[in-house]
Amino acid sequence: MSDMTLAKLENYNVDQLAADAAFWRKSQRLWAENHLSNVSSVAALDWEGLAGEAANMRTLADMGTADAAGEVSQAASGVADGAGAALMTLRSAALLAVDAARADGFTVGNDFTVSDPNPVLAPLAAARRALAQTHSTAIVSAVEALVEYDRDVARLLDGHSAALQAVKFADGNPAPSIAI
Repeated sequence: MSDMTLAKLENYNVDQLAADAAFWRKSQRLWAENHLSNVSSVAALDWEGLAGEAANMRTLADMGTADAAGEVSQAASGVADGAGAALMTLRSAALLAVDAARADGFTVGNDFTVSDPNPVLAPLAAARRALAQTHSTAIVSAVEALVEYDRDVARLLDGHSAALQAVKFADGNPAPSIAI
């Protein structure tokens, strides 16, 4: 499986994901504000001739880059916002599977093993083992779904981050870092 344990599952939260979504939203806003500020600065200059044309052309060329960076930031915030609720739903499903095993009198270990702490008469032993196996399968399946979706979200956000780090303006220079 993964390095997920029962203790980690019980303490799993998406607080960082909510903070990441806020970061990406702010990044989107700053891309738009900073580029608008650049456009306004160039427009306020009373340049004529080749210098004025060059400044206007550069500003227009950079507009697409800034817009694309803002769109990447918007997409990342959407992923982070949407994933939080889905991850908590998957966590709840895994915890419900653990609770179901416990409700049937089983113990669930930190590694999600399901065991019967009570002695059982021989005629019931096979049925209890089968029930323990059913609970174990349900728990592991639910935990694996959570872990896999968590990894998918991380991959998507890493991809958006890489896309932003690869942003280059018309002159080939990388985009400046935006302090948020």
